[in-house]
Amino acid sequence: MKLSEQIAAFRGKHFPDQLLGEVLCFLKDKKLYEVSEDREFCMTYVIADDGERVWEGRWYDSSVEISMDSCLKLFHEVFPNWMWKVGTCSVSDDAWIAPMGLQEDRVLDTGFDVDSRPSRMNPCIAFLQAMCEAKEYLNERHT
Repeated sequence: MKLSEQIAAFRGKHFPDQLLGEVLCFLKDKKLYEVSEDREFCMTYVIADDGERVWEGRWYDSSVEISMDSCLKLFHEVFPNWMWKVGTCSVSDDAWIAPMGLQEDRVLDTGFDVDSRPSRMNPCIAFLQAMCEAKEYLNERHT
């Protein structure tokens, strides 16, 4: 199952540690080494196989919270010169990303749109799903 499909199937408000680690390493073209928790300070660390600390964040009952600031930093690092929008309401969490300017590829020109229902009041999960869909598509195009 693709990571974007795993995110779509996830129904919680906060990500399970392992799934978040896999998503973040995938987006950065790295392999996951470990996800470690520091329960004393309620922190989670995602470590890539090259030793890089890919991410650190707050830990809550075997899951982690990822902020919009973290998502935006990741987005701009992985998808430079792309545009984005996210939103949430009582019905859904939404995210859309696409490269700037006209594209010769119809899929890229339209972008990657996620409408995640029901709403978790956390558009970061939809944002990560859109990023995974785009990265999976780009990887498939280059193979």
